[in-house]
Amino acid sequence: MDIATTQEDSLTQAQDGNWEVSNHEYHATKSYLGNTALNLLVEDPYLFHLWEQGKYEKPSTKALRLGSGTDAILSGTFPEECVVQPKVNGRTKAGKGDKALFGLQNRHKTILSQAEYDTCRRMADAVLADSDAMSLLGSPGKWQQSYRWTTKGHGLKVRFDYLLDSGEEAQLKTRRRPKKGRTPLEQWQRDMWEFAYYRGAALYTHARKLMGLAGPHYFVTVYNEPPHSVFVYETDKSWLDLGRLHLKQILKELKRRREQSDWLPKGGGKITLCGAPEWTANYLELDI
Repeated sequence: MDIATTQEDSLTQAQDGNWEVSNHEYHATKSYLGNTALNLLVEDPYLFHLWEQGKYEKPSTKALRLGSGTDAILSGTFPEECVVQPKVNGRTKAGKGDKALFGLQNRHKTILSQAEYDTCRRMADAVLADSDAMSLLGSPGKWQQSYRWTTKGHGLKVRFDYLLDSGEEAQLKTRRRPKKGRTPLEQWQRDMWEFAYYRGAALYTHARKLMGLAGPHYFVTVYNEPPHSVFVYETDKSWLDLGRLHLKQILKELKRRREQSDWLPKGGGKITLCGAPEWTANYLELDI
């Protein structure tokens, strides 16, 4: 059965509509779940449970900071959402105090080192110089538009990187270079799966449908190492169908876990036999 053409038992029962909030307010609101929270639920249900209670926050990583910084430069929200850490002598008491104070004053923003900012600036310049990327990002539209809705007791939310007036969407992703033997497209397909970008694309596409908008979902990708090559991909229906199916499964699982107060990982809470996997078979022939 074609997932995309099944009846609208899908993801929606009630809409809450456009949502004018800052980036911090969007991420701090836990009554509505975005793709990042749903990914955390899949990765570790207990950490998700702690996150909902305000007892856990996913740690910052360089990859996340580079993505946020590049997005802020392109969207014009720098320094409202991102700032650069002033250079201080971290070996002195005064320097440590200045750094801690700066962090406290900007606790709701992404804090970049000068080197990270320089990388973000180069990536943003590469995007601005790419004709394919700017055919989307240079078209009439709006950066950082948030939307939220309710489905079967679950609040869901999205924050579009760039929502075109024509209804299409461009999502910015900084990315690693391809591993040896892979083309840029092959590596991106791996990244789509590994980081669940396909689920996010399906969630965002569904949100646009609720808003009465139509059109393709695009990823504007840029290497986070020089040269900062830019590639633009239109997300195929096969990815969107898969993402939609997985989203429905995740929400069903979330409902069960909340009803049963079960936050153990799959396979947890029992003794499991662990055998040697098939790939170890060749080692049995080694003369040690």
